[in-house]
Amino acid sequence: KEYPDILIQTFAYCSTEIAPKSVRPEPNILIRWCDLYTYSDCYRPLTSEFNKARREQVQGWQATQAKLAIYDYSNMGILNAPYFRPPRIETTVNAIAPDMRFYRDSGATSYYTEMQTYLHLHPQNFVDLQIWLSYQLANDPDLDEDALIETHMTHHYGPATKPMKRLLKEIRDAIAHCRQPLFYITNPVRPYQTPAFIKRVLGFLREAQKMAPEGTAWRRRIDKELVTPLAVILNSPTLKTDADSPLNREAAAREYEALRKNLIETYSPPEKREEFLKQLAETMSGF
Repeated sequence: KEYPDILIQTFAYCSTEIAPKSVRPEPNILIRWCDLYTYSDCYRPLTSEFNKARREQVQGWQATQAKLAIYDYSNMGILNAPYFRPPRIETTVNAIAPDMRFYRDSGATSYYTEMQTYLHLHPQNFVDLQIWLSYQLANDPDLDEDALIETHMTHHYGPATKPMKRLLKEIRDAIAHCRQPLFYITNPVRPYQTPAFIKRVLGFLREAQKMAPEGTAWRRRIDKELVTPLAVILNSPTLKTDADSPLNREAAAREYEALRKNLIETYSPPEKREEFLKQLAETMSGF
């Protein structure tokens, strides 16, 4: 009564994520529902068949007429945690715009998403696009996501935009056509990561490298996208390879180590480089 303008926020998370059958939140309560990462396929929209149970939870809170906020998760890369281990060729770009609009249409007035990436390890593919696209659509969910993606790709990859757009489409199509849920931690297997798929991914990246001069920001960004596909090869000992194949493990290891060193030198603060190089040495020893 004294402070009608103050909202008290509480989590609908884990044991409290399902809306109660009869209890109703007071008007000054903000329910922050969490799209729990172990149960949500963050690579496909909440409106997809793979996220039916999660979608129904939002609709359950909507039916209570609660003030609604969202705590979301993207594909995370926390250090020393199982989220991006083993590394995978994937992106959440397919889900970002539909989810923003679904939450808006559900009455949510606040949106927060958690995602980490580590530039000195193997970053998630197109993580820069994910962050930028999420920010733009958080400001205005009705913006044309295809136009936003076109703008980002053009400015981010310059002369190599065309093959990088083909790479993005390859990954997005593989995710869209996958007929099983794509979780992390509980189901890190990506059935589309076949030798043929990886060869196509590497082919687009090799084409892009030829178009972007070494030493440019464009080339550094392309090289960053190459680290994770190489990590997939090195973390997949049963993947069939041969001496003349782009999946040659020895060649992949040499290139992976060189690219990781470049990431460390380019993006890491000087006081952390020795630590990160030691981590890299331990990784290579493991391979």
